[in-house]
Amino acid sequence: MIVAAFGVGLSVIGLIVYLLLLLNAYVTPAAVLLVLAPLFYVFWQIRLGKFSELIPEERNLLAGLPAKSLDRAAALICFSFIAVGVVDCLSSPMTHWDAIASWDKWATEWALRTNMYGRLLGYYPQLLPMTTSVLYKITGTAQETLSLTNYALHAFQPVIGFVLVIAVLRLAVVMNVAAWPS
Repeated sequence: MIVAAFGVGLSVIGLIVYLLLLLNAYVTPAAVLLVLAPLFYVFWQIRLGKFSELIPEERNLLAGLPAKSLDRAAALICFSFIAVGVVDCLSSPMTHWDAIASWDKWATEWALRTNMYGRLLGYYPQLLPMTTSVLYKITGTAQETLSLTNYALHAFQPVIGFVLVIAVLRLAVVMNVAAWPS
């Protein structure tokens, strides 16, 4: 449930940013509302006493994973790799080619715009740059060479990797198959 909500949440934010750009309405107050709306929803659910419905009963995300040694080893390797990535991401800004030349560059470009007219997308997916542009839009640091926003977005990258690995493992449980077939 949480993994699905994470993916759906990122997709919805990206779609709303896209629609705001189409409507020439991607401005800072809209970005702030985009971040505050889910927080307001959770607060409202807590106030109504329905917050427990938002949290699944199952606490162990990997419950039911087949005890195959390959699955366990692959999961351990993936989580170890992500742990190393966390250390790198928490201690440095984006430094590698794709992050600088495309993802972060596109995110800052989207943050500086209020519409999408006259923008060549180059057939590259823009969900992540549009979603991360919200933070640049709110902080107003899109034109800074190396802002704290860059560090924050870099620290967010391992979260995406972690959620993807959890999604693969949970899908294996639901389908009752090996996560990494041998």
